[in-house]
Amino acid sequence: MRNIHPADELAMIRADLRRLKEREAFLRKGFLTKRLPTRGADAIASVKILKQRRFRRDLLPQHVLDNADYWETEVVRHVCIDDIGAAMRQGALFAIDDGEVIEPF
Repeated sequence: MRNIHPADELAMIRADLRRLKEREAFLRKGFLTKRLPTRGADAIASVKILKQRRFRRDLLPQHVLDNADYWETEVVRHVCIDDIGAAMRQGALFAIDDGEVIEPF
């Protein structure tokens, strides 16, 4: 296995996850519509009906929705991966990461 940059590896992992989620959705639809066989050599797929309660926020009065005391702000740090080729085509000549300017050479 070749040595790859961690950013490239994360991009590859996310691409694999997208592909796997698409495949999962296809198989799930096949089992739900009974178009796929459910018995395999190592596993059996079955469809079960589950019930769960859901909070109906849309039924709350507007004065409750507008009251800031019921809300809090959550800060989440998310790692984004962008294609370098696309960034270069859009004219990005450098990237800023934690205040450092990194120029391509």
